[in-house]
Amino acid sequence: MTDDNNAQVRRTLHDRGICVVIPTYNNHATIRQVIESVLGYCSDVIVVDDGCTDGTADIINGIDGITVVSCPQNRGKGHALKLGFKRALQLGFSYAITLDADGQHFADDIPAFLKKNQERPGTLIVGNRDLRGVDRTGGSSTSSPISGFGCKQAEPCPTPRPVIAYIR
Repeated sequence: MTDDNNAQVRRTLHDRGICVVIPTYNNHATIRQVIESVLGYCSDVIVVDDGCTDGTADIINGIDGITVVSCPQNRGKGHALKLGFKRALQLGFSYAITLDADGQHFADDIPAFLKKNQERPGTLIVGNRDLRGVDRTGGSSTSSPISGFGCKQAEPCPTPRPVIAYIR
């Protein structure tokens, strides 16, 4: 994607009230690259420090242009997402794309989520992660490819990865 296309994606995300929320717990090895790749597509990034103890907090606090929400102790990904969604609402956003801080979700998928949001506004869009053939020993081997959310309607996005949540 060209810089002009990325700039258009950034403008459109902002105009549609879409931010990116990245919950993190002890991801010092990957967090900078994840945030920098997201900033290539989205100017409105909220990173939730879920009680990091490994230097991740120092890294995220040193990155300009992001909003940081800090939790004094680790409360889990669900709690971190709630904090991120709450801050997104406080900042006036209507939607949040979530990406994991460990690099398993890709910022390159953000335009596909934007396209689906344009086609189906007000809809929770869940990425369909095809994990066949993927070595998952470094993460959860029991997590579902699609997390359960209560919603009016949901549609899988053809590009696998993150979630865009309708939060307004």
